[in-house]
Amino acid sequence: MIAVLDSICPILPGDKLRYLMRVGTLDDILQSVACGIDMFDCVMPMRAGYHGLAFTRFGRINLCNARYVEDPYPLDPQSLCSAACDL
Repeated sequence: MIAVLDSICPILPGDKLRYLMRVGTLDDILQSVACGIDMFDCVMPMRAGYHGLAFTRFGRINLCNARYVEDPYPLDPQSLCSAACDL
């Protein structure tokens, strides 16, 4: 998949959004962003969230783990994303 993206992304218009369907894993998403993809059609983040998983720069966090029930700290204190800091 990445070889195809490396071939087509340079010829896509730079002023248009780039949409990729059916991306399967977090690694696929990260590699696609590095290739210039802006939007995705992927159920993996929703499915992971439904099961209590959060993805951070430090790895996956299982929020269903008892140690996080009363944890008041942000998922990533250095993040600029309000969801990572305020939830």
